[in-house]
Amino acid sequence: MVKFAHLADIHLDAWREDEFKRLNLLAFEKAMKDILKEKVDFIIIAGDLFHVSIPSIKSMRLVAKYFKKLKELGVKVFIVPGSHDYSKDDMSIIDVLEDAGLCVNLAKGDVDENGKISLKPYIYEDVVLYGVMGKKNGLEEEIYKNLKSLTLNKEKINIFVMHSGVEELNSKKFEKIPSIPFNLIPKGFDYYASGHIHEHAVKETLDGKVFVFPGALYPANFKELEETKGEGYYVIVEINKSKEVKVIKKTIKLYDVAVLEYDVEGMEPQTITSRILQDIDGGDLENKIVLLKLKGVVKGSIAHINFKDIKARIMDKNCYAYKKNISKLSSYMLNEDHVIVKEISSISDIEKEVFQDNIKDEKFLELALNLIKILEVEKNEEETQEAYRSKILKEAITAISKVIDSDD
Repeated sequence: MVKFAHLADIHLDAWREDEFKRLNLLAFEKAMKDILKEKVDFIIIAGDLFHVSIPSIKSMRLVAKYFKKLKELGVKVFIVPGSHDYSKDDMSIIDVLEDAGLCVNLAKGDVDENGKISLKPYIYEDVVLYGVMGKKNGLEEEIYKNLKSLTLNKEKINIFVMHSGVEELNSKKFEKIPSIPFNLIPKGFDYYASGHIHEHAVKETLDGKVFVFPGALYPANFKELEETKGEGYYVIVEINKSKEVKVIKKTIKLYDVAVLEYDVEGMEPQTITSRILQDIDGGDLENKIVLLKLKGVVKGSIAHINFKDIKARIMDKNCYAYKKNISKLSSYMLNEDHVIVKEISSISDIEKEVFQDNIKDEKFLELALNLIKILEVEKNEEETQEAYRSKILKEAITAISKVIDSDD
């Protein structure tokens, strides 16, 4: 029997705030300690060990510490770069760890003169592993389109490691994420170890094989903290000689999450502040992660909601950490003539207001707003500066041409 751990989407360095960065590191450390107790044969990390291509020294040091310990115990770590920790030149921080002898990067292959790719297998005792890296915006699909067919050793356990969603297997929640069509993925493997989809899911493919997304090891943003209540996941997998697969879900939870959510439609800032402070005083927030979430249109200025006092009151309750989300909060005010004046809360809103005040022709107003959108598009990591400029120029010319053509 083969026993291994399958993790993905650890996203070390995903958080800006120190207290949440610490949780990310603690989750990884707890998972490593628990996995060591499981006495696994090896570990698979299916992409996004790090949230960035150049991680912090603190994250690198912790990873190196445990990878070194695993190596000393004879436990190999197999990994593929994900959409966050790969690099556009196909070199990754993962390659640095591999060069140090701390892991094996499975995302390797040979490219022939026609651009066709032969994946390189890694044989480890009774297991054969293949891997494909993830890239941003599903760009790894080009790799799958150019893969040569594989001849699998049926006498061994065959594992395919990837970092992509699969169109036919994604839940409705992730149906809009760029994913790989199932027909492009090599067939016949006994276990498919994937990542990228931050949701625990064990699927059966059309040919009866097991396809697993373990889920993120720890929430990487506010929304995930709210939805999972602070939980992260990985799996322990056992495959016997008959190639029967057993998947055991493991949960990582460091702190409980308390969500304070308010619909403040039509309420005044002072009333909102008082209500939140009252709920804080009556709530049990000790040793919890507190998430404050406000939505609706405020009667008055958002700036008059006393978030400073709210945060201080929450921290006085000895919570572990606090974070707020006001992305769905807007406001209106009455001026001296009792006319509703909308509060402008973003640069794009300001730009729109300026254009609407100064450009009376609807066609040119639409053109100005479109040009702003075009100029806001960021350069993909895979693009050269020349290609990026050419793309922006082409889109701008197309937008201008449409206005010119409409006048002919």
